[in-house]
Amino acid sequence: MKEPLILSYSYSGHTHRIAQMICALTGGSWCEIYPRQPYPMAFPELLDQVRREVQTGYHPRLLPGASSPKPYAVVFVGSPNWCGTIAPPLASWLAKNDLSGKIILPFYSHCGGVPCDFSRDVARLCPKAEVREALGVVEDDGADLPGILRDWLDKNRLSQRSKIMRISDKEQFSKENVFGLGGANTADAQYFIGNSYLNPLTEAGKCPVFLANVTFEPGCRNNWHIHHAKSGGGQLLICTAGEGWYQEEGKEAVSLTPGTVITIPAEVKHWHGAKKDSWFSHIAVEVPGEATSNEWCEPVDDATYNGLE
Repeated sequence: MKEPLILSYSYSGHTHRIAQMICALTGGSWCEIYPRQPYPMAFPELLDQVRREVQTGYHPRLLPGASSPKPYAVVFVGSPNWCGTIAPPLASWLAKNDLSGKIILPFYSHCGGVPCDFSRDVARLCPKAEVREALGVVEDDGADLPGILRDWLDKNRLSQRSKIMRISDKEQFSKENVFGLGGANTADAQYFIGNSYLNPLTEAGKCPVFLANVTFEPGCRNNWHIHHAKSGGGQLLICTAGEGWYQEEGKEAVSLTPGTVITIPAEVKHWHGAKKDSWFSHIAVEVPGEATSNEWCEPVDDATYNGLE
């Protein structure tokens, strides 16, 4: 499947922020749309104009350059919630383009004002498309945005569990793995099932924090292990490409996709690695501490690993 198209109109930048995060999570192509005539900056004038356009069904002319949805099977479309419906510039683009047979995922930013039914309004303009449940994001939810989006993508069956972000081909993955494959991780190979690779990003002794890009081939994972420390210590994982898993002892496994950050405290038994059908990379950050050491434990058994979906 081709990566999705993400198309958005934003007045203040909030909707574009949502679109950018969707782009990062799905690997899709993001396109912004703009009306030929910009909207007023003063709120009273803006509100009067938007009300007139919504009430009359006016579709403003757009600047050229917006992407065609033709090559895409999945299209995300977003705008602010204006007067309880789609912003007119987005309505213009939807009315102009044929989205028959495509999956459409609407999203919108709002500040808790007039309620809306974005999915219904998009479906009216795209009657031959499959319009999924819309996502509304309050404009001050920035800290929670990645989690909100992952939950929504999962609910709509287009999340990290879908094939959108899984990359089984090594050549294709190398284009996404911006921090580089590095060399075979031979020093710790005995503690891994499958092949892993290590690309140091800082030099030990010259930087107080050691960072390395760790890459796992499909199906590769490390053993259960513990980062010990008398104080401080632990590890951060910053996921950069592909899809993987992280699991702490006694807890459910967490799906890892680009943009996911995992904080691993000292003394917590855990493992991490690639999904069985995807290459995966994360930056490992060794948190400084006192009397730090690693304890390698038993491998993750096949029954546990293969049961993850």
